[in-house]
Amino acid sequence: MRTIGTNRRPLTWNSLHNLRMADFNSVKARFDAISSRLDDLAKHPTFKTALRARNLQERQLAILQRIDKLMQALNLDLSASTVCPKRPSLVANPPHRPRPTVTLDASPTQQRLERELINRGFSSFRFVRVPTEYYDLSLELRRDCLGAASVNHLCKSIVMENTRAHESVTGWDDPRNSKYYCVIVQVQHEATVVLASVITGMNADYESGGG
Repeated sequence: MRTIGTNRRPLTWNSLHNLRMADFNSVKARFDAISSRLDDLAKHPTFKTALRARNLQERQLAILQRIDKLMQALNLDLSASTVCPKRPSLVANPPHRPRPTVTLDASPTQQRLERELINRGFSSFRFVRVPTEYYDLSLELRRDCLGAASVNHLCKSIVMENTRAHESVTGWDDPRNSKYYCVIVQVQHEATVVLASVITGMNADYESGGG
């Protein structure tokens, strides 16, 4: 009989120490790589723009909180009034807010939209220029770019065509039977299929004489 040897060596304190150091160095290298990527992200122009918008939002909220505390200290309630004021019309502007004007250095498209809003009686509106990769950003970064209160305030407009409308229908005078509809939806809860079903259903009700 012969004894078959083995090449395995018994673990020693030194070998265990070396294994732990190897694991430590591997983890450290991964953390260093992550830290480097975060530093690169912090230098990105989009991140800087979002950070400035976020700081501006925080300052605005701080001002509103100070106003609220001042009102409480003076026992003021702007929402209540002994005399019910006459409800202003859609065209009239609030007395404390100047009438909006067309931005002189804006693009022709923005100026056209501003004129449309002014003619329709809007008392305030705001256009924001965003980075070209805006729709590739997370909802949180989009919120910061626009200065929105939360991601739930992010909305988008969708122009949908009612393919079941009669060929004689070309405009949008009849809200129950139009060719096109502009729908405003939350970005987080977009349901295009459901909206399309509702729009075609409206036209079906119109054809059958429904309300």
